[in-house]
Amino acid sequence: LLMNCYSLVTLQAAGYVSADFDGTVDSMDTAPSKRWKEVKFSKGSSFNLSPDTTDDVIYTDEEINLFLRKYGHASGRDGIDGYEIDNEPALWPSTHPRIHPKPPTISEYISKSCALAKAVKAVDPTAEIFGGVMYGYTEFLNFQSAPDWDSYKSYGTYINAYLSTMKDSSIKATIPLLDVLDLHWYPEAQGKDINGNLVRITTQASDSSLAAAREQAPRTLWDSSYVENSWIGQYYSPVALLPMLNASIAKYNPGTKLAFTEFDYGGDTSIDGAIAMADVFGNFGKYDVYLSSHWGALQGYVSSAFKIYRNYDGNRSTFGDIYCKTTISDPASASVYTSLDSRDS
Repeated sequence: LLMNCYSLVTLQAAGYVSADFDGTVDSMDTAPSKRWKEVKFSKGSSFNLSPDTTDDVIYTDEEINLFLRKYGHASGRDGIDGYEIDNEPALWPSTHPRIHPKPPTISEYISKSCALAKAVKAVDPTAEIFGGVMYGYTEFLNFQSAPDWDSYKSYGTYINAYLSTMKDSSIKATIPLLDVLDLHWYPEAQGKDINGNLVRITTQASDSSLAAAREQAPRTLWDSSYVENSWIGQYYSPVALLPMLNASIAKYNPGTKLAFTEFDYGGDTSIDGAIAMADVFGNFGKYDVYLSSHWGALQGYVSSAFKIYRNYDGNRSTFGDIYCKTTISDPASASVYTSLDSRDS
């Protein structure tokens, strides 16, 4: 509250949480086993503020009730504003192999998204649900080549399928089960390092070729004429990610907000990193991104890029909240963003 930040809590959807503090879990104890407690979204009975620790089950709605009792509803001054439906589900077999060793299906994640959203909103109807929480472009396209992708590929992309099926489920449930489409974005764009090797711009290095690639990389967010040096640029151009996402939302689940809850363009301590970040924020405003959160410490020049928009004078003065259309003839050389402030009207 003191920082005037949006509060966002990640909820477990893969199925299990740790049951002890006994160190590494080997393959023999892959869930279900005594090393884990099962997660159930709805308790189906009255809540306790001191949950039973002997029943080997964690109830999500009981957790939400605890937050509500402690902080109030999301609509209130101190309440938890939103909840994420887990994190990067397409990667569960590699990030959480002891919980979810097999590749999840699209059907599984959508089913869990609906059930978890219903459980949250039954306790706090004013909370926002952040769904998808996708790690990157391959998940955007086909949920990391999900086992059941063939059943959904008529939508064109997994993002379209997720939006559409969540809309249909929301209609059936008579409540919105997806408020915010939640994505992560770590650019695949590459430049050459000091040794002439191609590396991703997300590194902290700032050699001249790498710096140039980093400064141009935000164009992938909007510029259909730009082809970045990456597998995305090679096989999927033109990308123009933000217009594409807005079009998907408009078609498949109108009214859904867009968030990038993890993103990083590298070069945190170099001026090219700040230039890239300032450009990214300009695009986030231009294309109506609801929420964004940088992954990693804010330091050096990148911190300055944040301050341009959020605290340019040390008194928490911000860039205006009304977007003004601006055009530029040479986007490779410069970016320009303008705004008005509704408080001045």
